[in-house]
Amino acid sequence: MDNGDIMGNKMYCAFISSVYESLKDERSEVIDCLLDFRVFPICMEHFTVSVDRNFGDIKRFIDESDIFILLLGKKYGSTDENGVSWTEREFDYAVERRKNIVAIICDELGKEMNYTEEQLEKLVSEGSADSDLPKQVRFARKIGFTRTVSDKLSISTIITQYLRQVDYSTCVGWLRADFFEKKTERGNELWKKQNGRFDIGGKWYHLHASTEDKYLRIGHVTITQKFDKDNFRNVTIRGNNYNAKYNREKDALSCDLTRFTRWSGEYKMDDNGVMTGIYTSCREFNDVFQGEKVAIGQKRGIHDFRLQFDDEDSTSHIRGEFHDEAPSKKHGYIILFRTQQERDDFVKEEYMDILSNKE
Repeated sequence: MDNGDIMGNKMYCAFISSVYESLKDERSEVIDCLLDFRVFPICMEHFTVSVDRNFGDIKRFIDESDIFILLLGKKYGSTDENGVSWTEREFDYAVERRKNIVAIICDELGKEMNYTEEQLEKLVSEGSADSDLPKQVRFARKIGFTRTVSDKLSISTIITQYLRQVDYSTCVGWLRADFFEKKTERGNELWKKQNGRFDIGGKWYHLHASTEDKYLRIGHVTITQKFDKDNFRNVTIRGNNYNAKYNREKDALSCDLTRFTRWSGEYKMDDNGVMTGIYTSCREFNDVFQGEKVAIGQKRGIHDFRLQFDDEDSTSHIRGEFHDEAPSKKHGYIILFRTQQERDDFVKEEYMDILSNKE
């Protein structure tokens, strides 16, 4: 398994905690190893920490890290007002936050880990060790899961072994912004392929009819729809209705362009392809419907549509009803077709008795 397989598309952060001056070379070795694994090292010497925040900035960096790496040498390091080193405080906080932790005892501390308290104090009293060595050993023993650098076990080997066995599902990590954009694009393309039956944008050819009342109009509509999983339900339809004219000799339909109604509506689609919405129409001519005069002007009404799916799981046509607002008696059927030829064939088959009166 190579590094890319382990890390996937993410990059991770590792907080490196140690006394800086005495472990410069060791820290450099850790950093080189982390970068080989696409893990970004966070080192406090690279950042300005606000004294006023009293450890707050350090906590934030640890919180934002996925891995906590602790390097322990002989020096305990600078301490706070309670005599606790900053390194020990960082470790305690990483434990509290349940970070992935690897603690490494560098070879300069390895031998002293086997000494008793009395032996350590004797080294200090003899001047063979710094006065804070006993504190550092107690700190290292408190950890309980350290690994010690030796001639056969280098820092890079320890870090490499550790990074290969980390459970990265427990890590947050981070990704380039364009990764999310590409992932979203891929997700949208897959969704579009799986839900193509709901893609109804474009030009359609329709009829309005009421067989009982010998009412028939034909026309065309434009459907506007942003076709993605978040917006496909919002549909706008704008269309024109015309009186239908029939040429028996040519067996062809045409529109009476002098008599038409403009209409538009906003609709909501559900997951079954049912659309309901309110339309507004503007009639450009006077007419008679069910024995009553219908005057020029604007009206509103309700459309109920249902998408009709074909064998290829796409929308072949759209069926619905129209109802003008009360007290109008005007209501009937509306059907939208993908092509003009489909509409005309349907009209001639189903409404020839009406067409015969509309030459």
